[in-house]
Amino acid sequence: MYREIFDDEQEMEYFLENICTTHIWNLQADAGRLTGDITRELIEEHPKYASQIEVFYERWEEMFSGHIQGTVDIMEALYQKNVSLYGLTNWPAEKRYYLHKSLPRLKQFKDIVVSGLEKVTKPTPAIYKILLDRNELDPKTCLFIDDRLENIEAAQEFGIHGHHFTSPEKLKADLQSRALL
Repeated sequence: MYREIFDDEQEMEYFLENICTTHIWNLQADAGRLTGDITRELIEEHPKYASQIEVFYERWEEMFSGHIQGTVDIMEALYQKNVSLYGLTNWPAEKRYYLHKSLPRLKQFKDIVVSGLEKVTKPTPAIYKILLDRNELDPKTCLFIDDRLENIEAAQEFGIHGHHFTSPEKLKADLQSRALL
């Protein structure tokens, strides 16, 4: 989306790496702060980029390139085998509607813990505890799949098995070796 807004690729990269950062700025929304509040504060800090900052949440859906079909296929196969599916996501509470809009199969999940609603993000231990406690899950029987290694390591502190996602093929092989597929 930002390639449509910026004429200069370098300026766009600077903006995304230093101003509209997902790992610092957007993480506040993932932790439960209102997107309007964090947007307003960032505009006050960087008024030159006011219009570019404003569109981050206004045109948020355009920044997603879609889901990974191989992963969707794996999720469907797990569901068909009656494997209980649970979600744990860093996501702004105000944007939770997009989860189900973009991937209707999420209805197959027994529960999805959304960080913005809980006001705590991965890899903070409390979010894993929320999922485990709310669903009365034994961590030793759970497999946590995530693309960020620090999130896997945090889950493992609870005794949860982990898979560091890098591709659908590797995930499928791991699930097969665990006799889940």
